[in-house]
Amino acid sequence: MIPERVQRLALAGLLHDLPALAAQAGHTLAGAGRVLALARLADPGDLALLRRAERCALALGDGYALDATGPLCSVFAHIAAGAVEAPLAWHALAPLPPAELWEDDLAAAVVPGPQPRGAYLESMFDALDRLAATVDLTHFAATHAHLLAWIDRYGASLPVHQGDIAFCDHARLTAAVAACLAHMPDPGTAEPFCLLAGTLVGAREYCLAVAHQHADLARLHGRSLYLRALREALGHALAERLELPYGNVVSWDAGRLYVLAPNTPATNAALAAFAGEIDLWLHGASAGALAFALARQDLGEAQFQPSARGQAGFGQVIEKLHAALERAIGRPGCGALIGGEGWREDAFVFRERSFARRAPCAACGRLPASQAAKLCPQCARDERLGGEALRARYLAFYNREVRDAAELMPGRAFRPLPAIEAHALGQPYLVVKLDDPSIDELAALPGTFCYSAGRVPVGDDGATLRLADIARQAQGHALLGYVQLAIDGAGALPGRLRRDSAVHVLALQRELELFRAAGPRRLLATAGYAPFAALDLGDSVLLAGPWSQAAPLAIDLRASLGRRTGQHPGISCSAGVLFSRPGYPPARAAAVAAAGASMGDRLALLGETLPWPVAMGVLDEIARLHQHGQTLSAQLLRDLAEYGRLQRLWREEQRVEGLRYKAMFVYSISQALRRGDAEIYQWADELIQSLHGQSDSPAMRYLGPIATYLLLLRREE
Repeated sequence: MIPERVQRLALAGLLHDLPALAAQAGHTLAGAGRVLALARLADPGDLALLRRAERCALALGDGYALDATGPLCSVFAHIAAGAVEAPLAWHALAPLPPAELWEDDLAAAVVPGPQPRGAYLESMFDALDRLAATVDLTHFAATHAHLLAWIDRYGASLPVHQGDIAFCDHARLTAAVAACLAHMPDPGTAEPFCLLAGTLVGAREYCLAVAHQHADLARLHGRSLYLRALREALGHALAERLELPYGNVVSWDAGRLYVLAPNTPATNAALAAFAGEIDLWLHGASAGALAFALARQDLGEAQFQPSARGQAGFGQVIEKLHAALERAIGRPGCGALIGGEGWREDAFVFRERSFARRAPCAACGRLPASQAAKLCPQCARDERLGGEALRARYLAFYNREVRDAAELMPGRAFRPLPAIEAHALGQPYLVVKLDDPSIDELAALPGTFCYSAGRVPVGDDGATLRLADIARQAQGHALLGYVQLAIDGAGALPGRLRRDSAVHVLALQRELELFRAAGPRRLLATAGYAPFAALDLGDSVLLAGPWSQAAPLAIDLRASLGRRTGQHPGISCSAGVLFSRPGYPPARAAAVAAAGASMGDRLALLGETLPWPVAMGVLDEIARLHQHGQTLSAQLLRDLAEYGRLQRLWREEQRVEGLRYKAMFVYSISQALRRGDAEIYQWADELIQSLHGQSDSPAMRYLGPIATYLLLLRREE
C-alpha cells in the first residue's frame, strides 16, 4: 500500500509545471483544475520536498542554456563526437502517434522555424480536460496511470525550464524523487537515494529455445510477449514492494528496468526479500532457464546534476550501476541455489519435473510433456498466447489468479485482449494499450500505453505466415533472411553525454528505447518489408523475412537511426544478416546475426564485415550485375565465388595457394565473356586491371559475396 503522503507528492511532482504551461496557452483550467487540486500542497514541509525534487530534475550549474519557449533540442546533440562538433537537431512539436506512423526524422537546423506552441498547449489541455471528466480522480492508481500516459504522449516533444529538457522527463523524474523524499525520516542523509537496475537473465535463449520443426512464428511471438509481460510485472511488483508508485520505474533500456528508491533500512529489507522470492520462483518455474539480476547504486542529490570538476554526475552513476549489474548477471539465481548454510543441493535437481514415464516436450525438449498435448505447460501456454497475441491490442495485468490468464509470478497474471469488454475483463490493476497512445476507451480502468517491437505477418486470408511461406516470397532461392541491428556502445552512451544530468540520461534511454520499438515497426509497415516478422528479445529485436530484402532492410534501419540522431557523427550501429533455410533453428540464426551485429559500424553479410558505405556500394553493384543475368552464367558465378574464397585466403591469412585466384579469374573471364555485352565486358576489364594494382576495386575485393548473392537471386531449378 502506497502511503497517502507519497501519493500526494508523486502527483504534485507530475503536475507542478501545469499552471505555468496553462498560463502560456491562455487556457482556462476547467476539468484540468480538478486534476491540479489533487496535487495542491498545504504543508510547508511538503512544499520544501517538492522544490528539492524539482531541482534534482533539472541540469543546473553548467552554464548551458537554451530557450524553453522554442522547439525541444534533441538529447543526442549532447553526446561527445570527438573533435567533430555534434549537430543540433530539433523535435517537431507533436504528440506521440501510433507506432506505424512514428516519424524518425528530426529537423537539423541551426535556427529552427517557429513552433505553434500556444495551439499545441491548448490541444494538450483539452486532452487533460477529457481525462478529468472521464477518469475517477479519487482512485490513485487510475489517476496516476492516466496522467503518466498523458504526459508521455504530449510531453515528449515539449521543452520546459530549459530548451533541451522534455516535459515528460522532467515531470516523471520530479515525481519519482518526491515520492522517495516522502519516505525518508531524515531528508539530510548524504546519499538519500538508490538507483536499482534489473534484467531477466537468459531471456533471449529461453525465447528461442524451440525445436526448429515447432518454431512457428505464433509460438515464438507468444513466448516473446510472455517475457515482455513478465518484465512489466517485475517492475510493478518491485515498485509495489517498496511502497512506491509505478512512476518510480523511471526508465527502460534494452530489457533493463531502472527504479529510483529511497535509501532506507526498509528499502534494504524489502529488496533482500524480493530478490530471494523471485530467485526461488523463477528457478522452479523455468527449471533454471530464467533468473532476475538486480543491482543498486546509492547516490546523493548532487549526483542528479551534470558532472563537474570533482563531482560525479548521473552518467557515472549509471556506469557504476551497469558494472554492478554485470556482476549480478554473472551469478544468476544465486538466491535459489545458495542458502544460509551453503549450497541448496535440492535446487540442482528438479524432482517435480521428472521424465519418468513421460516423454520430453516436443517443442523445447527441456521439460516433460503432458500425455495429451505432447507439450510442456510452458510451451502449451506460449502456443495459446501466440494465437491470442495476433489479435491483441491490449494487455491486462492482474494481481491475483484469473481464469484463462497466464501466470507471471505468484499472485500475478496477464491476458492479451483484442478489445475492451467490461463484462469479461474482470478487475485488472493495469491495462496497457499496445502501439497507440490514444487511450480514451480505458478511462474507467487504470490504463496506459506502450510501443511494442513484436510483429507477426499475416497472409491475405488473415492467417499467420509460416517461416516457409515467408521464404517463398523472396526473389530467387526460397530462403529466410535474419537481421539484427545493434547501436554501437549503447550502454556507454550516458557516459559520453556532455550534460550527463539525470534528466538527460533518462531522456537518452527513452529515445533509444523508442527507436528500438517504433523504428522497425515503422519500416515493416511499408509495402516492401510487409512479410517480415519482428521478435522482441528484450535487449534487441530479431527480424526475419525474405532473404533478398534483409540487407536492404538493415541499411534502411541504419538510415533511420541516422535521421533520429540528427546524423550524429559519433553514434553508429552494426547489423548482422544471415541467410538460411526455413528449417534452420532460430536460436542459431539469432546467435550468428548477433555476432555480426557486434563488429562496430559495419554490416556482416555472407562471411564479410563491410563498412556501411562499402556495403551500399556492393549492393548497388549486385543490382547492376543482376540486370545482365543472361551474360553471367551460373557456372561462372560459382567459379567467381570460389575465387573470392581463394582471395580471402591470401588477403587474410597470407596463404600462397590463395594467389591462384588471379590466373584462374582471368582465364574464366576470358572464356566466359564476349564483347556482346559492353557493360559487363567493361566491368570485367576493370577487375582485371585491379589485379595488377592499377586500381582498387571493391567489386574484386568482395567478389565472393557478390557472386554468391547473384547465385541466390536465381530461381532454383
